[in-house]
Amino acid sequence: MDRQYMLDMIRIRIGEVEKKYRACFDTDGPSKSKAGAAVNRARCMKELRILRLLEYLIMRCPETLTMDNADLCAAFDQLTEPSKRK
Repeated sequence: MDRQYMLDMIRIRIGEVEKKYRACFDTDGPSKSKAGAAVNRARCMKELRILRLLEYLIMRCPETLTMDNADLCAAFDQLTEPSKRK
């Protein structure tokens, strides 16, 4: 996994989370409450901050950065892929 791939994946995920965050302001549906929307916005903001911090740190790394460790790659994938609800 190289530096550019990681930055691309982070930026895609940031876009997805920003859309999700904006959707949390729409509380017109019958099953959505203002308190629930506030909780979802807080979760989105936490995820956005983590992603932006990771993006900043990776941008500061040299162009030759690569990750070969399977555990590190799995951790990165976990951060950049949306969580799946059961």
